[in-house]
Amino acid sequence: ARSVTVEAVNDPLVIGATTTTPLVAVEGAAAVTLAPTLSVTDPDATGVVSARVTIASGFKAGSDVLALSGQAPTISAAFDAQTGVMTLTGAATVEDYQAAIRAITFANTSDAPGNGVRRVMLELTDVEGLVQRADLAQVQTEGRVDAPVVDLNGANAAGNGAQGTFVAGLHSKGLVLAPRAQILDVDSTTLRRLTLTIDEDGRQTGDQ
Repeated sequence: ARSVTVEAVNDPLVIGATTTTPLVAVEGAAAVTLAPTLSVTDPDATGVVSARVTIASGFKAGSDVLALSGQAPTISAAFDAQTGVMTLTGAATVEDYQAAIRAITFANTSDAPGNGVRRVMLELTDVEGLVQRADLAQVQTEGRVDAPVVDLNGANAAGNGAQGTFVAGLHSKGLVLAPRAQILDVDSTTLRRLTLTIDEDGRQTGDQ
């Protein structure tokens, strides 16, 4: 009779139920959850030691943000704002990592995020070092038109108004009302129109 030795082989983690429909992240709105129905299974039931969630394309350093919105007691999360990579570490069950990744959100903190697509990738490593990768989600950012900001007394002074006193004879060429005025527009470098109005309550004959 022959004897047969059966050796177990470490099978890769199985990643499913990723988000296939592009998500929409609107400027100024709440962060979007990337993969709330994600499933992770391990045929060998060995567990997970780390995960990486990466904004693989379209990333805007300093304004694109990945965050862990839920509680993960045995998992530590860190996001690198310059590379677009969130790293999850700590030996935990597949279920714990699944819950943590389901709670990861995306947001853009810029006043001018523009309209673009971010491709987000997931990488999981099991306790034996076997790595499994998958597309996690796509996010479409949408900017909003922001109103210009007018500061009549300059950025270094309190408030945004300006006032002056016109003295006949002293201001023969007129009074400069707001010499330190600033106009800021995060969406554009040009304006179509600027209107200055003398309030009816204070208007006098001859004002111009």
